[in-house]
Amino acid sequence: MDCSIKESRVARDLRALTLENKWMAVTVLVDKGADIYRLIYKPHNLDVLWKAAWGLKDSGSVAFSAPDPLAAWMDYYPGGWQEMFPNGGTSCLYKGGQLPFHGEVANLPWNYTIVEEGGHRVAARFDVHTLRTPFHLERVMSLSADAPILTIHERLTNEGAEEMEFMWGHHPAFGAPFVSEHCRLDIPARHYEADDLYDPPNNPIRPGSHWFWPQVEDKRGRKIDLARPHPEGAKTTMLGYFTDLSEGWYAVTNTQLGVGIGLTWPLEVLPYVWCFQEYNGTFGYPFFGRWYTLAVEPVSSYPGQGLEVAIQKGTARRLSAGESLELELKVVFFNSTAGVWRIAPSGHVEVRT
Repeated sequence: MDCSIKESRVARDLRALTLENKWMAVTVLVDKGADIYRLIYKPHNLDVLWKAAWGLKDSGSVAFSAPDPLAAWMDYYPGGWQEMFPNGGTSCLYKGGQLPFHGEVANLPWNYTIVEEGGHRVAARFDVHTLRTPFHLERVMSLSADAPILTIHERLTNEGAEEMEFMWGHHPAFGAPFVSEHCRLDIPARHYEADDLYDPPNNPIRPGSHWFWPQVEDKRGRKIDLARPHPEGAKTTMLGYFTDLSEGWYAVTNTQLGVGIGLTWPLEVLPYVWCFQEYNGTFGYPFFGRWYTLAVEPVSSYPGQGLEVAIQKGTARRLSAGESLELELKVVFFNSTAGVWRIAPSGHVEVRT
């Protein structure tokens, strides 16, 4: 088939847009942060994204009842893939405005325009203005008929009259049946750093410890290969950060299914990657032992403790008044039973044999 693009309504009345070619179908929730809610590899009819147990809700279906920033995020978090901006992780106060958990844009409705439809290529332009900061974020998503590659081109502009700091990143969470103990994570990172504050009961890694990727030691001195997800029911949870990447890409491959997904991005814009590995290991709100997910997130800044901490640690980005910053991500499906050596900026995948 050639490409197609289709408008629809989901949940009670959320606008959605689906871009499709013969390899993939990508559903974007326009009214919920322009989230990528479904990312389906059509030859296997396989949605690689994790979904929350409470499902997809629109903003009118939940009565907000608590001033907790995490609860405000979780009430409307359906799983899938969010954009984090201008904050990442913990809510914080910045220049007099309270920035939400994981930022503003993921819970805002975006505007959209279909710019190409039908035939060899489809494309849609999305944009949003933040409310508590003076930013404008634009995104063009496109598919061509001749490749299993989704291209995401973004432009961020500071529309304020003063310099602004920010955190910027993408938050794809992958889930079963794609994620399993048969997966492997390939990433050209030298170091892995465990979050220095994350230490729930089932975290096996000492907070703040530094390791050469992918081998780490648990708190008892036993070796753990973090490139291999634990099986469902493992009751483990880990949060850490990849640093010292040689190139901006990673790949997650299910070697049993022979299917993988990879991302590429400009390392000069997003030099770090957060990695949240939740294998039914966290109990109590909001997990209750139900989550089995691998989230691998290219970001501008770390740790995931909010913009205020990123500023203190020197990883926050800055834009002068009127200045813009652009990036282009590519999302590619591939077939492999052994993993990946490299993904080029073009999206070309060099698989292991």
